[in-house]
Amino acid sequence: MKPRRFLIGLVMALALTLACGINIDTGNDQSSPSNLPTEPPPPPTRVTVIPPTSYYTYEIDYSSTMKINGGGGTEGSNAWETSCPKGYLATGLIGASGVYIDSAGLQCNRLEPSGVAGTAAIADARGGTGGNKFSLPCPTNQFLVTVMGRSGIYVDQISAYCETIDLSQFFQSDPVGGEGGSAFIAKCPIGYAVTGLYGKSGNWLDSLNIICNKINKVRH
Repeated sequence: MKPRRFLIGLVMALALTLACGINIDTGNDQSSPSNLPTEPPPPPTRVTVIPPTSYYTYEIDYSSTMKINGGGGTEGSNAWETSCPKGYLATGLIGASGVYIDSAGLQCNRLEPSGVAGTAAIADARGGTGGNKFSLPCPTNQFLVTVMGRSGIYVDQISAYCETIDLSQFFQSDPVGGEGGSAFIAKCPIGYAVTGLYGKSGNWLDSLNIICNKINKVRH
């Protein structure tokens, strides 16, 4: 009799448990995997292709040469010209002066592909043999683009104007020579720089002009 009562009690307890919504952990989960919640799949991996970085180099274009008139008279017994070596740009003025400009030449530096000044060289001074020597250098990595001064029958005074290749920095030197004559300016076009000087001379410079070459910016 007791086993029967025990069985009846167990059945009633089970029924009451189910009615109250109490879960019985039997230790054997038989739920279907398809009923389990699932995480969304991760997004596909995106591969970003970075193109090669472009860069620029600079070079002198000798097919684009301009001669720019400066100052001075038309007289003079000797025609003269002086130029930087190929691959070089002017980076300053050199010469000798007193009341007038006796002679003039160029300090030069190689134009490196990066646009800075490299190895130095000299374009010899031309003109007379008198006067006191002078040097009007451009700051580091700047190039001569303009020669200005004063002149009448002779070239009385000159000074140098310099810029970086990208035109972000500039410099103007103090003048050398006398105070006579009228103001003149010989300026390369934008994108050009001085590579040479030319004119006429006797004991002093009768005239002074500039030679400019284009600077090409090449994209790679």
